Amino acid sequence: MRNSDLVSIIVPVYKGEQFINMCIDRLLSQTYPDNEIIVVYDDSPDNSLRILEEYVPKINLIKQKKTSPAIARNVGLRYANGKYIAFCDIDDFFAPNKIEKQVEVLEENPNIGLAYTDIVKVNHNRDEMGRTLCPDWDKEYWLSHRFIAFSSVLLRKDILDKIKEKDGYYFDENLPAFDDFDFLIRISKETQFKRIPDFLTYLRFHSENLSKDLCKMDVVRARIQWKHKLIRHWANSVIFAIPKQYLIDTTLIHLKRAWNKIKKL
Repeated sequence: MRNSDLVSIIVPVYKGEQFINMCIDRLLSQTYPDNEIIVVYDDSPDNSLRILEEYVPKINLIKQKKTSPAIARNVGLRYANGKYIAFCDIDDFFAPNKIEKQVEVLEENPNIGLAYTDIVKVNHNRDEMGRTLCPDWDKEYWLSHRFIAFSSVLLRKDILDKIKEKDGYYFDENLPAFDDFDFLIRISKETQFKRIPDFLTYLRFHSENLSKDLCKMDVVRARIQWKHKLIRHWANSVIFAIPKQYLIDTTLIHLKRAWNKIKKL
């Protein structure tokens, strides 16, 4: 039975021992009183599980074998009882009033299905690196710039159920990356988004969350754009997705490496 006031916050965890305390403590200290925290733990070669178990029963801890962020989020949604859904990557964290402000906006705007916030960038030690003022909602502009941080969103559960009924899934588990971008594109076809002009989401930038294979990431992004008919020709999208060094240096070895990366997707 869905609680009419409850917010379900889904947190996938894999190798998160350095960040768990900050993330979960901030979720537990939200000024909005009616939250459930659903942590989906993927089997990790560190002390993440031991740390998470100290928070039980304040969190709903779900344990599983190593999977992917898309699968972990889908699992979390199966346990969600809330009217609203939030997602938080384990290395990110929220301002204390984030959920309260977002619920207030959605309650006051029944035509809005998703609210997102401005972000603060921090490093490994939580030192501030800068702040990003996200633009007000414009779908075409967003598709070109992808300015919404996934940890910043709060959305209505009935919108998620609508895309699940339509597509057969919440998150596309066949995507090797950017399942959140694909998810938001599908959500944007069903409802309007609204920016909350306040720095309520903290994104942590560190070596472990930066892709080491930018060529593969760009090709996956182009694949998602093709999937949603945002670009006309798959072949052209692949070419534009290949970083410049692959196009400028025309030696056989570089071309072969780029092609092998594409074939594996």
